[in-house]
Amino acid sequence: MKDFIMKVILAIFLGIISIFILAIFTNTIMSLNIFPGFVQGDIGNWIGFYGTLIGGLLTLAGVFLTLQFNKKQINEHETIRKEAEAKNINLNTIKILWEIELSLTTLVKELGILAEYIEEIINTTDVHEYVLLVNGKLDYKFYRKGIKPNSEQIKNILGEVGFDYTYEKFIQIQDQLLKTKDRFDNKNLQVKSAEVDWDIYEKINSITNDLYEIFDTQKCVTTIDSNYLSVFKSESELIIKKLNGMMGIGAKISGFIYSVREKRNKIEKQYFNIS
Repeated sequence: MKDFIMKVILAIFLGIISIFILAIFTNTIMSLNIFPGFVQGDIGNWIGFYGTLIGGLLTLAGVFLTLQFNKKQINEHETIRKEAEAKNINLNTIKILWEIELSLTTLVKELGILAEYIEEIINTTDVHEYVLLVNGKLDYKFYRKGIKPNSEQIKNILGEVGFDYTYEKFIQIQDQLLKTKDRFDNKNLQVKSAEVDWDIYEKINSITNDLYEIFDTQKCVTTIDSNYLSVFKSESELIIKKLNGMMGIGAKISGFIYSVREKRNKIEKQYFNIS
């Protein structure tokens, strides 16, 4: 605004100076009669002509300066609007990144608790208890009736008891897997990450796919000849390894948390003008 006023004052000042200079010039030409027969009219007419001409030029200059001023004002307002919009976007991004970071940190803890729970279930698998169940079923089906079971019948009983015994324990693990899945879904990380950028969204999708593969784990297919206790222990330990192993999903999420934190810190420094 100050520059615009100075330009207007300068234009008016130059216009006044020009009028005086042209007036002196015209007066000199007319008084000395330098071009007799070629210059028509008197001094007053010429001075009026120059005044009209300069006045028109000043008006044109005024319109031009006004247009330039309006353009500058519009650009300044647009710049302020874009800065405010960018600031709001950055603030929202910071908020979302905080939510993602906290949700992932909580998720890592939940996966750790889940791994401990599965470990506990494995530890409750007792061979002695399994043998007692087998003997009880043999007694109920055969010995009480005075029948001595053959090897094929004993093998069938071992298979039936082994399946039921390990299936019950696997169902407990599966139930906790699905509960953890529900809690993960409620975090809405895919929706939130889509509001940040493609990189965050892509990594969240990758983590989601890995988690769903674990959460939707089904019991291994076994046969009557299978060692049910060993199979159950192996498949349960594999789940733990996928959750908390060095190459497991827990380690992957922890590394991603660091990336999210770095991105958030970078945006915060820009937003709060932190050097």
